[in-house]
Amino acid sequence: MSNEEKGKKPRKEKKGRSKTALLLLVAGFALAFIIQSTIILLLMGMIPTIVAFIVDTGKQKSLARTVFMCNLSGVLPYVSELVATGNNMRMFMQYFTDPKVWFFMYAAAGVGWLLYKGSHNLVAFWYQVSHQAKIAHIESVQRQLIREWGPELRRK
Repeated sequence: MSNEEKGKKPRKEKKGRSKTALLLLVAGFALAFIIQSTIILLLMGMIPTIVAFIVDTGKQKSLARTVFMCNLSGVLPYVSELVATGNNMRMFMQYFTDPKVWFFMYAAAGVGWLLYKGSHNLVAFWYQVSHQAKIAHIESVQRQLIREWGPELRRK
């Protein structure tokens, strides 16, 4: 039984989409070949972000987003310098073999991990301090009312 016999409309072929996708794929590979040193440095520098996306099981991916932004801030200066020099292979090798470059790229990602992990403790500490201040203020008002109205005001 065909689609027409079942009362369904026949499917239209989407040749335009497949040609566009193929063209984008070819253009992407050509661009990757031309700027391969930049892509290699970018991908290698963004490994902590890739790990964060794998590890983060939350629906909003807060860990991955935080690590991504910090990691990108560490990788972007070197990638932009490499692009500005026209993907100079000598500069790429200089960056690729320099431990300080890797330290700064990965340390920036580490800051993202610390921000994510430490923010919960920081927020909990802030709430604790603010609530203690509110309790102290309420107790102060309570003592003042007891002085004005007498000890009968206090519950037993």
